[in-house]
Amino acid sequence: MSEYLNLLKEAIQNVVDGGWHETKRKGNTGIGKTFEDLLEKEEDNLDAPDFHDIEIKTHETAAKSLLTLFTKSPTNPRGANTMLRNRYGKKDEYGNNILHQTVSGNRKTNSNSYNYDFKIDIDWESQVVRLEVFDKQDIMIDNSVYWSFDSLQNQLDKKLKYIAVISAESKIENEKKYYKYNSANLFTDLTVQSLCRGIENGDIKVDIRIGAYHSGKKKGKTHDHGTAFRINMEKLLEYGEVKVIV
Repeated sequence: MSEYLNLLKEAIQNVVDGGWHETKRKGNTGIGKTFEDLLEKEEDNLDAPDFHDIEIKTHETAAKSLLTLFTKSPTNPRGANTMLRNRYGKKDEYGNNILHQTVSGNRKTNSNSYNYDFKIDIDWESQVVRLEVFDKQDIMIDNSVYWSFDSLQNQLDKKLKYIAVISAESKIENEKKYYKYNSANLFTDLTVQSLCRGIENGDIKVDIRIGAYHSGKKKGKTHDHGTAFRINMEKLLEYGEVKVIV
């Protein structure tokens, strides 16, 4: 168990005891940003846990939004995201190819705005997670893009060994939004095997968000917003061990 758990529990309890807190940012990221500020954590984009070796995820109890576990570009081929958007994307208003799709392991996408559909396949024998591309005649035309089990396990070990999931409720008062953080669970033992089972079951989604820069020196070049592995909070608890900490 993390040696920093008691320190985090004390910090969370102080936030819980503080009652309602005005949001520090508008939009969906306000719940996390507000909690980080209450922990006096500086915002960063580091690919590392939020609190020493513990990753923190916040979610609104009444909402059904997905939690982002981590973002990870494909292992193979090199430049996979550029290839995907150029071959299988669609034009945006600037004339650049983009590819925005949420892909599951239990069904293909069915988008009228793209000429191709996508599905995730778990290749247990080769130990890779493949992105399959289908034409509109339902023929698979490409499965060269994949994430290796090793690369995904490394990501889990580095960032998600311990996950503190903070539950909150919200209210609007005098046109301002407030959050009240009520409880926290510690989630552990998420492995690449359980991750892949979640993908096969359709519980864990692979969110592809590949665009292009609109201006500046990088205009027209690939802008990868991060291929995210995402899951509903309630479903997450089915794929590891859970302990109530606050």
